[in-house]
Amino acid sequence: MNASTSATPRQRKPRSKAQRGVRLCIKPDGTSPGVVRLTVGTVSADYFLTELPADFGRGFKVEKVGMECQESAYHVHIDGDTRSCECKGFLHHGHCKHADGLAALVAVGWL
Repeated sequence: MNASTSATPRQRKPRSKAQRGVRLCIKPDGTSPGVVRLTVGTVSADYFLTELPADFGRGFKVEKVGMECQESAYHVHIDGDTRSCECKGFLHHGHCKHADGLAALVAVGWL
């Protein structure tokens, strides 16, 4: 290659975001937990869902269903457009499937 020619930079296609979905399978009732299914792309996971008392907004605990799950329970707080979760995704990115999914269910009135 001589000095006058330069290689053109390789153009990459932007990566599309995986589709996310949430489905309330069993609504929590008093002390009995409900079940919510969270889907990211083609991977779905079911979570036990328990509503917790909160000073403001709504509080929830989500626990992944299954024997192979390594993570513990996460606490999610929804207050209007403000949401938080204790999972690594939320701590790293500022949003996660748990908080976004539960906020969507609260917004449509299913929780």
